[in-house]
Amino acid sequence: MRDFRDAKAMAHALREALQGDAVDVSHSRSLELIAKAFGYANWNVLSAKIEAARPRAISTPNALPPNPR
Repeated sequence: MRDFRDAKAMAHALREALQGDAVDVSHSRSLELIAKAFGYANWNVLSAKIEAARPRAISTPNALPPNPR
């Protein structure tokens, strides 16, 4: 089952479905519609929510580049 993290795929599917019914919707409008469907004010808010839900890489001392002395 899809959730808010799949918003871009959902927007793409919505746009394709509407085109099948001869309704032309821009990509940005379809993103806005998906954001509204999830209850967010706009795509920017939903996009921030998606970014916040991404797993973060764990930084370790071994992952740092060597000191160029």
